[in-house]
Amino acid sequence: MAKPHILILGCNFAGLTTARYIHASVMDEATITIIDRKSLLTFVPNIPLQVLANINPAIDLQFKFMSFLEHDGSDFIQAEVITIDPETNVVFYQPNERLGHPVRKIKYDYLVIALGNRLAYDQIDGFAENGHSVTDVFLGNRLRKYLHNEYKGGPIAISSAVFHQGKSDKLPTGLPVALTACEGPPVEMSFSLAHWLGKIIKAPLPLSTYLHRQK
Repeated sequence: MAKPHILILGCNFAGLTTARYIHASVMDEATITIIDRKSLLTFVPNIPLQVLANINPAIDLQFKFMSFLEHDGSDFIQAEVITIDPETNVVFYQPNERLGHPVRKIKYDYLVIALGNRLAYDQIDGFAENGHSVTDVFLGNRLRKYLHNEYKGGPIAISSAVFHQGKSDKLPTGLPVALTACEGPPVEMSFSLAHWLGKIIKAPLPLSTYLHRQK
């Protein structure tokens, strides 16, 4: 009798943790395959610390997870997930290590979806020109270079956008729908920036500066 095939889409915190827990539970009683568009895990929570310390987050915060999967005997495919067909238990994917791969398919008995959310920066007016974020290495480095090379003082606004959970007719009925905002990161970033600004300000500004600003 063939072993059941467990397919996990996504290998960041949720996907990798799920894969390892499932393996620890079923051991060799199932085949486990993980698909992710990248072969590195980015430790996003520490990006603000690297940004304010003027360190490229890619140096210290991107980790290879293949050793863990190899230890567990799980298979890994670096690819973009194209389509999920729940009627036939098939996922279509396109390997992305190099351009030009055809779309392929893989069958599953059990499916775990841990692909993460889509951050809609393109829906925020003015973000491309004036906005910053610490949600990935690219944006973290963009903010790092701005703060350490260009920022000359002035107001800083920190916010967290509302999270909209997607809905589909194929999802089970009664599934909770989230409409909320994540308050933790803005608070942490506010305290971190306040500490950083206190360190870079060597001496208080003269009184005339404050009077000029009030005018």
